[in-house]
Amino acid sequence: MSMLASSATLLSVTVAFDTNAIQTHPREFASPAVRRLTATARDHLKLRWLVPEMVRLEREQQMREEALKLLRAKANFEFLTQTTFPVTTALIEQRVAEASARQMAETGLKPLRLKDRHIDWALLFADAAARRGLFAEGDVEGEKGFRDRIIAETFLQLPPKSERGWPQRIFFVTDDKGLTDYVQQRMGQRADVSVIRNINEMANELNTLNAGLQEQAVAGYRGPAPCNQLLFDSPTEGDSRAMRRSWDAAVAKDALSGSSTSSLAVGSHTGTSVVASPCRTPTQTDAWRSYAGSWLTGSLSETSRDAGRSGRPHSSTQSRSQSRIGALCWLSPIRSPSAYREWSSTKPMIQVLR
Repeated sequence: MSMLASSATLLSVTVAFDTNAIQTHPREFASPAVRRLTATARDHLKLRWLVPEMVRLEREQQMREEALKLLRAKANFEFLTQTTFPVTTALIEQRVAEASARQMAETGLKPLRLKDRHIDWALLFADAAARRGLFAEGDVEGEKGFRDRIIAETFLQLPPKSERGWPQRIFFVTDDKGLTDYVQQRMGQRADVSVIRNINEMANELNTLNAGLQEQAVAGYRGPAPCNQLLFDSPTEGDSRAMRRSWDAAVAKDALSGSSTSSLAVGSHTGTSVVASPCRTPTQTDAWRSYAGSWLTGSLSETSRDAGRSGRPHSSTQSRSQSRIGALCWLSPIRSPSAYREWSSTKPMIQVLR
């Protein structure tokens, strides 16, 4: 997760898949497109990938059917080769279940189980008898309609709020028109729920959401007020450790977020330094570190070396500990990386006080 991502710019996103969205070669639980989708990091999205229990069972059945085709040819092969292979239907079922669980874990897919006590079974039976909704007249046996209804009921049981109270979006990926219409009809006007037709459209939707949140994170940064900086040039090893501990403590407590008058820069003659700036929110702090920190660190190091070459006298006490150079840093509101680059190329950031 990038430094700009904070609770203010995080969106909880849940994606649930229908069988047709992940179906691929029978030997694999999920398609390569699904694996690419779940493997792609998106800094501002807290992603959760779910497979309704009925979808998992359907995929395992498809995988078993393909394996059983090979088993049916086993008898002929054994007769021709006079060799016995210890493969049984029970073994195939066991290995398919193991492969399914392993591949789901590798892909980041988690099972979404049905809470059957929350289903209106009386309504479901009435819909089945009347051939309403997913129990279409063309589905003579009612099997597909029943499976689709269970998938829909499982998806519809997702909670309306995210676990941590973050804003959330919920997606269901399916290209089944009947299932799409039924889910949309049940969800009503909920703006946080969408049905997506395929994996490519899902990837585009997530990329768009993430890009929008990235822009919000940068736009939310307004820059700190002018501040005093204290630079320690050529500190001793002990001083470096002490300053590093102070820095870690400040970051851990976000101590700089509430300050409007002070910040800290620590540097050495080797150019190693850390920089922080007063910011009002974690997002602003992250934006500062990302877009100003590196440039300012280098400027401070160069400034300290220039001051050392200027012939400024050093006392013996200073040489035993460290020389201290006061500096002022003027910062301008930064709303984007390009705005920062344009500003930093024309405005001085460091002025050494003699």
